[in-house]
Amino acid sequence: MQRANLASDARQNNAGAYRVLCFGILRPYKKFEDAIGAVIEATRQGVDVRLTIAGAAPDNEYLAFLSSLARSEDGAVTIKPERLSDEVLVKEIRSSDLVVVPYSEMRNSGVAFLSLTVGTPILMQRNAATEELQADYGDGWVKLYNDRLDGVGLAKTMRTLRRAEVRKPPRPDSRRWESIADNHWEFYSALLKCDRGRRSRGFRSSRGHRPAGF
Repeated sequence: MQRANLASDARQNNAGAYRVLCFGILRPYKKFEDAIGAVIEATRQGVDVRLTIAGAAPDNEYLAFLSSLARSEDGAVTIKPERLSDEVLVKEIRSSDLVVVPYSEMRNSGVAFLSLTVGTPILMQRNAATEELQADYGDGWVKLYNDRLDGVGLAKTMRTLRRAEVRKPPRPDSRRWESIADNHWEFYSALLKCDRGRRSRGFRSSRGHRPAGF
């Protein structure tokens, strides 16, 4: 198993450094290399930041590519190419200052919702879906960048963060179970009304017409 600059506890080993986390299956479309590049650029601007990338790595070539980038900046990037247990993953998220979701195409992300549920802010590319998420949770929790993630944007984001030790998980009203249940009830009630209306119109239009073949 390949590892790059592996550390068991980045916060302990790099006291005072901001901790950034990316997690999920390591696949090329997720563009984890953009996160690595942004962290390296930010450290060269004087921001003390450490990145951990964690997740199963089914693509050995992509893992080797990420590992080579990580080695280019000693100590700034840790890669854990394995599926973390739920307990370990939650611990990683909770002890991080920011979770970066570097995908360029994102409509719905379990990474984002898990991170917010645990209580860690996220950084994502701006689009209609992520702007809606930001509207629900607030710009203190959902931070957006335009076009491509870079060190300038990451450094600016890191300086606005509250540290992990003083955060409480957000609970927007629209994401509460009660609100979700009410929205589902209203949606399916509306569907039933539409269906009943179509059936009623179909029955009236068919009366008085003899089926073909009779």
